Amino acid sequence: MRNIESLKLPRNSLGDAGIEKIFQSESLRHITSIDVSGNNITEVGAKAIADESALCNLRVIDLRRNRVGDEGFELLIKMTGYPELTDLRLSHNHISEDGAKQLTMKCSLNKLKKLKI
Repeated sequence: MRNIESLKLPRNSLGDAGIEKIFQSESLRHITSIDVSGNNITEVGAKAIADESALCNLRVIDLRRNRVGDEGFELLIKMTGYPELTDLRLSHNHISEDGAKQLTMKCSLNKLKKLKI
């Protein structure tokens, strides 16, 4: 598994509990890209991702087609455990206009180059 850089797990019904386990897995520390789109992830899963993670080398996190909502969005744009993150994909996540406004006030993702909401 050490040679794997990208992990693609779309549409697997992982849910919040599955996401928490993945993002706490020390054996996946070397992963630089993860696709967990369409996995019924809510703000609870977003919190697990935003909290200190074992996957600190991630450059790409694909969370499209989940249910993180405004609360989860705010947690994700304030996260600090991913110093190399350049691409965060959050389209189709029930993020409202008011939620998106948080981006201008609370974003701490300094290397982010692509954000899709």
